[in-house]
Amino acid sequence: MWMFVILSASADRFSAARTAGWLEWFLHIGFGEVAPPTFQFIHLIVRKSAHLVEYCILGLLLSRALHRTVPGRVPTVWLATAWLLPVVLAASDELHQLTIPSRTGSVMDVGIDTVGAWLGLTVRSWRDARRNSARGTSATERTFG
Repeated sequence: MWMFVILSASADRFSAARTAGWLEWFLHIGFGEVAPPTFQFIHLIVRKSAHLVEYCILGLLLSRALHRTVPGRVPTVWLATAWLLPVVLAASDELHQLTIPSRTGSVMDVGIDTVGAWLGLTVRSWRDARRNSARGTSATERTFG
């Protein structure tokens, strides 16, 4: 379902030209007039942060799903799969955007998406390690025991 949300954001309605309008309105309400160079910088940060966050969430969701459906497997197998799937999705999404006149495909966005997915997996691994530590079990015992 989350992949559908990500792919739906590739449509024209989320192009830079369209998101600029609502961001400009939002900033105007909160801060008044914003100088064009400042606005362009904020717009870039908001758009790239959206990539990072949406793929971080995807990494978390995939790691959770794969961990629960592939029990007893070496953790690196499902972690690698949970990282590889978002990378493939990011690349195909950027290729798809090349076919939409108001969008552009970007290798940089694939990199940001990849980092976002990795961040999600890192958060998940960190949380699991803390949870196992509190239970007094090692990851190996929990995975293979």
